[in-house]
Amino acid sequence: SVLNEQIRLVADSLPVLISYVDADLRYRYNNKAYEHWFGRKRSLVYGKPMREVLGDAAFEELRPLAEAALDGERVSRDLRLAYSEAGERFVHVEYVPDRRAGGAVAGFFALVQDISDSRRAEQALRESEARFRGTADSAPSPVWVTGESGVEFVNQAFADFTGRRAEGLLGQGWTEIIHPEDLPDMLARREAAWAGEDVLTFDARFRRHDGEWRWFHASLKPRLDETGK
Repeated sequence: SVLNEQIRLVADSLPVLISYVDADLRYRYNNKAYEHWFGRKRSLVYGKPMREVLGDAAFEELRPLAEAALDGERVSRDLRLAYSEAGERFVHVEYVPDRRAGGAVAGFFALVQDISDSRRAEQALRESEARFRGTADSAPSPVWVTGESGVEFVNQAFADFTGRRAEGLLGQGWTEIIHPEDLPDMLARREAAWAGEDVLTFDARFRRHDGEWRWFHASLKPRLDETGK
């Protein structure tokens, strides 16, 4: 029908894998993206078992999800799959059971999206954060990072100096270790910095773990978001 043809055109225009798999785990429909991923005409995929198309490794990862879908469960997972012909990819998988009259499941609709780029970006960010934390924790002086809600990170030297767990210095907890006479000026300077000054500097007394007040000179630079704020 015209409607079915329009649906197929839409499916073929999308950069995700869209397919229909029957109860025997054989493909009964594949959109155009299968040709780009697996390098063969989709007519050669039609009727083939999932294992043959995907390869043993990827199929074994997906088989529990496929079996769950055939049992009537809608499943959604992020997985790293090693396809025999499409290589290794991080993917988001959605399987939707095809329920017929009486509740029987005839197969399932599958949508598979390549999320490799976003996963690699997340991994790079985690590695960058780990390197920063390692560098900061090796510094002999207190180092901290703030955000709109207060302190988000303190290094080991800061925790050791105060004798507190790092978690107790996050948010607004750090204000408890600033001398009451120095705190108002410090907060005023911070507000001015948030309003647009390039660098925040202040001298203040910090309470050491043994209760002694020690003078610190602090110099902080802004970190900007993607809009420059």
